[in-house]
Amino acid sequence: KIDTCDRSDSRQQFYFDNRRIRSRKNKQVCLERQGRSIKLDQCNNSSSQKWSGLFESREFQLRIPGSSNKCASQHHHPKAHERVYMESCKLSVENKTDKWIVY
Repeated sequence: KIDTCDRSDSRQQFYFDNRRIRSRKNKQVCLERQGRSIKLDQCNNSSSQKWSGLFESREFQLRIPGSSNKCASQHHHPKAHERVYMESCKLSVENKTDKWIVY
């Protein structure tokens, strides 16, 4: 869910690990695509846990590797506590909701 960034909140701390996004609080869970949904699940080597476009030094799009048409976003500017899901990159770019940053 979308929330205000808080560097001291361990629930908001993640790191990049071999194209996966892994929780710093519980290193056993990774960000995973499940259909349109994005959830934390046990880390494994499944393609649903692999992401492309990860950069620590500049903004990026969270994309499915090998695909340019689905991004982790919403079709509008998110409000607090809303969910992020896999959305058309075209809509995300049009609505300027396609960029992520490392905070």
